[in-house]
Amino acid sequence: MEIKLNDVNLELKESGIYSFLGSSKSIKSLLFDELVNRLNTQKIGFVSKNISYNNIKIRKLLSDTLKINNYKLKYANKRIRDALKLVDLDQSYLELNFNDLNYIESKKIMLATALIHNPKILILEDYTDLLNYNDKKELKRMFRILKNRFKKIIIMLTKDTTFSYEISDYFYFLSDKEIVCNGNKSIMYNDKLLKKLNLEVPPIIKFILECRKNNHDINDYNNILDLIKAIYREIY
Repeated sequence: MEIKLNDVNLELKESGIYSFLGSSKSIKSLLFDELVNRLNTQKIGFVSKNISYNNIKIRKLLSDTLKINNYKLKYANKRIRDALKLVDLDQSYLELNFNDLNYIESKKIMLATALIHNPKILILEDYTDLLNYNDKKELKRMFRILKNRFKKIIIMLTKDTTFSYEISDYFYFLSDKEIVCNGNKSIMYNDKLLKKLNLEVPPIIKFILECRKNNHDINDYNNILDLIKAIYREIY
């Protein structure tokens, strides 16, 4: 699937995770709206950072989402159960109000509403904001399942470079007004560009680059634990 966006061709494979990295909220919001509009003929689900559900029971929220998407109501109960299962929540949540949920539970319910009609593409805007390490670890596992087992295409608009580096297959860097460059994981090692765009250089990349500056030959690693294991093997 190929999409023309701001003079950049997006080639979306059968399944994959794509990160649009930028510190500017305005450009990410504009891209979010443009992606949703460009993909309106595709089967998509999206979670905007501005979504909020006040004082509504989870069962009604998910049922209403199915109705909005014209889903066959005779299959509604199964779709609701499946959507909750995809985000690691059980059916007991159906009787809770959205306001009763903690932060990570509310994020999962938002994701469930996007998944409930079984979209091919997910678009998530600043989805990892305010999540802690354990929440993000759980989210990475969920994203890998959605990508590998269910063949989803996940598009993240975010400033969370560390999470993106660990989970994404392809990257687009955003300035205040445009997409400035794109590439695979190797592009994340351009620390000067990251700093220029007011994006954090992931700690693992900082460490690897520092090692290379000091003439230590070290491979690329996606996360700190894998890096520590590799160093341990070298020493012992």
